[in-house]
Amino acid sequence: MMATDRFPKRLWMLMGALISVCILMHIQGRWHWSYDYWEHLAVVRAFASNLFSPKHPLFFGEYAHAFFTPYHFILGILAQYVSPRVLMALAGSINIALFCHSLHLFLYRLTEKRALSFYTLLLTLFVWIGTWNFSGFFHVKVFFAVSSYPSFFAAIVTFYAWYQCLCVFSDAKRYRYGLLFGLTFFCVLSHPLTYIVFFIGLIALYVSKKGMALEGYKIFLFVLLGFALALFWPFFSLLELFRSGSDLYHQANQAMYHRFWIRAGFAVLCLPLLWKRYKDKKTDFFVLLSVGLLAIYVLGYMTHLFSYGRVVSYFLLMMNCVAASWCLERPRGVLFLLALVAAGVFRVSPFFEDIMPLGQDPNSYFSRLTFLKEFVQEDAVILSDEETSRVIPAINGKVVGSSLGHPVAFIPDFKERNRSLQFFFHKAISPEERRLIMNRYLVDYILVNKQDENLLENPSDAFLRWGDVVYEDATYCLIQL
Repeated sequence: MMATDRFPKRLWMLMGALISVCILMHIQGRWHWSYDYWEHLAVVRAFASNLFSPKHPLFFGEYAHAFFTPYHFILGILAQYVSPRVLMALAGSINIALFCHSLHLFLYRLTEKRALSFYTLLLTLFVWIGTWNFSGFFHVKVFFAVSSYPSFFAAIVTFYAWYQCLCVFSDAKRYRYGLLFGLTFFCVLSHPLTYIVFFIGLIALYVSKKGMALEGYKIFLFVLLGFALALFWPFFSLLELFRSGSDLYHQANQAMYHRFWIRAGFAVLCLPLLWKRYKDKKTDFFVLLSVGLLAIYVLGYMTHLFSYGRVVSYFLLMMNCVAASWCLERPRGVLFLLALVAAGVFRVSPFFEDIMPLGQDPNSYFSRLTFLKEFVQEDAVILSDEETSRVIPAINGKVVGSSLGHPVAFIPDFKERNRSLQFFFHKAISPEERRLIMNRYLVDYILVNKQDENLLENPSDAFLRWGDVVYEDATYCLIQL
């Protein structure tokens, strides 16, 4: 075994210690939770309240939700016994460990380089010029914050599926086909965009392992059966999500094509290494998958189906694999790689200032709004500002709209809801217009955030004509209509 393979076996202890610290920080809630986190938490609460017939986590009405996934369903079962917030933290922590394990299993089985997954993870976390701060990416600024999300879980499923595919090519045990069937089902429902990567990766593995025709046919048969079963998922229609709900997501993902050459800078610099692998072996897995992902990325731009641009995160990951593999094949390659990582750690060190120190409340939004559990019914509609409306469904009640940073599928008037939310508390709106908004969305409560700069000088007084104050503190005033 090469020295470069023995070296990281000792460093795995250090990596494990660092991951353990992050797990403890997860459990204590030391990361800034925002945007999607509150929506995922609301979905878990919805399943916990009614496992087989969950109500929409955000809005009042009979709507489906794209986050009613098998992943959230399992969390919903567990949330009947554990606090959803604690459960989300634990899920994120477990997912981090599973991510490292699944990536290592796959890369070691593929390349027989024990060190590859370790250095790939270091490059992915710390070495980048500029990147996207979205779920589904794996750099340090989002890795821990999104580890409880279904996109992160889908990545784990993908690596395990690729590993099982490689095992099939060597031993063809029957149970592995069943595992691929189940992994397909979980991946396509948990995060359909990751399923694109999942499927292209299987094709790349099949092509790279020439002479495995029979096994390959069986693999794709069970994968297609898993996809077919997903079409019958009872909590939302996968076909409807692809047909209509995806239009909103395409608009929200145009950022995937902004400043590509800068954000993907390190991966672009590694393209000559990919070319070298192509010259050595035209059916190299990393070459085939990277080319396939770039083709999907370009297709998304040409067709304005911008959500396909999200596959760029796996292109970056594969290029990090290529770079790490190249370094491991050179006498001083590990030292060069560690120097890159050290420079990356120094560059992103200001990010860690955003982690709340011990003794401070990292989730002040949540703690300040816990009074909603006492004063508001579960299905009550609460009209509040955009920032507060993100958090309300994760605690208690429904909202009119919410600036989540992404659209919500299956809600035909989502844009109109957000416009109404923005205008309601604005100084220029008339009482009659406010009344129309309240009637349209069957509002039960108005929650006034006194720190909102758009409010009137005495915001609570402006709404008292419609109801009575049931709770008030230095930040919020809750008025029941």
